[in-house]
Amino acid sequence: MKKTKILVLINPISGTGKQKDIAKEIEKRLDLDSFDLEIKETEYAGHAVSLSNEASKNGIDIVVAVGGDGTVNEVAQGVLYTETSMAIIPCGSGNGFARHIGISCSPLKAIDQFKNMISCEVDTLRVNDYLSVNVSGIGYDAFISHEFAKMNNRGLSSYIKAIFSSYFSYKDRSYKLRLENESKDVEAFMVSFANSSQFGNNAYIAPKASIQDGYFSVSAIAKPKWYQIPYLTFAFFTKRLDRCNIYKAYDCQSCEVEQSDTILHVDGEPVSSDKVLQVKLQRKSLKVMIPSKMMNKI
Repeated sequence: MKKTKILVLINPISGTGKQKDIAKEIEKRLDLDSFDLEIKETEYAGHAVSLSNEASKNGIDIVVAVGGDGTVNEVAQGVLYTETSMAIIPCGSGNGFARHIGISCSPLKAIDQFKNMISCEVDTLRVNDYLSVNVSGIGYDAFISHEFAKMNNRGLSSYIKAIFSSYFSYKDRSYKLRLENESKDVEAFMVSFANSSQFGNNAYIAPKASIQDGYFSVSAIAKPKWYQIPYLTFAFFTKRLDRCNIYKAYDCQSCEVEQSDTILHVDGEPVSSDKVLQVKLQRKSLKVMIPSKMMNKI
């Protein structure tokens, strides 16, 4: 029987350190009679892109991203529009894309899920020159991603600290949205481009988003009044955000956005940006390994 060729790429500095000793656990838990396994650690930012792209050219069937959403994004860049599938062992601080496709955030349980996984084609986004697999955005969440990147501790507590240290001073911005069939001038605290449903940690920015339906969500939130914050927080974590009157969402396949700032986050990673963004859906551009029970649910 032909073995499935797998390359595992471990980001040794990702997230909260759950990847420690993960190589031994992968070798122990995977059926090596079925898999031809190679494990490598990434050594610098962007290394996973080149390693996964080389793997796709060399006939590797699956490249496994061991890390957070940033590592997932790099591996996706390398295997985009190829026959090589991406799998995920989540070790990040948010793991938004992994959660969306039903991957356990326990690395050991994620390894055990391999025996019941299938490959499927999913959509991605192109935000100017950047690939986005999960959720990207401008405004307050982009500002927070830049602040969060400066912190030594990359856990949830640091993210919450970054939010509340700047929340009261950050104001709504003006944005021009040119959607496929209409243009809108909006005042918003943040504008997100959601391929999947959540930022991470089960905070849902686009509760009904699907990565297989040929659309993405442009989600705009106005700055809440102080008395709205408890319900807004509740709504984020219970898939009720679309019930809030300060939230607007538009489904589209492409859009253009004008902003006054030049910051952006792509799948949670802070990047510099032009003031005009072109966001386009890339239909069925990525093969991803998902639990079989999640077929038709993502």
